[in-house]
Amino acid sequence: AQEQEVASTEQDVNVSAGTNVEVKFKKPLEGSIAREYSYPKPQAMSDGSSRNIRGIDIKASVGTEVKSAAVGEVKEVSSKVEEGSYVVIAHANGLYTKYCNLSKDIRVNVGDKVTEETVIGTVGNSSKIFTNDEFGEHLNIQVQDVNGKDLNPTTYFTFN
Repeated sequence: AQEQEVASTEQDVNVSAGTNVEVKFKKPLEGSIAREYSYPKPQAMSDGSSRNIRGIDIKASVGTEVKSAAVGEVKEVSSKVEEGSYVVIAHANGLYTKYCNLSKDIRVNVGDKVTEETVIGTVGNSSKIFTNDEFGEHLNIQVQDVNGKDLNPTTYFTFN
């Protein structure tokens, strides 16, 4: 897959436009894949357990700025034990991007309109299950369709 970019002049977005609208994603930060997408197939952990990996982990130092992958609207800002602090953004093609393991210093709010230049937060160490100890400092990024089905992020992004 080739990295795709979106024009930053598109400020207004109709996130309910449907799947016929093409939205191109830009990498939210520079880095390489620390952990591949495996959902729904469980991936073995170093402690002998197995876990489903929704999304991919991108190697990045704590404090690295994370940008939205495309024009969209912030739909959720929250925190869970597994994913840590996270942001969900809806895009015009019916896809959602989810940015997990952010620091608690999230820079957007629900309802905010964003572009691919909008810094939504920084890489953190907020996930209490998928810790930086095992996978190194990272951002977990997920892509879901309008029905919440997990999709392989490498279909939409190219990382080294």
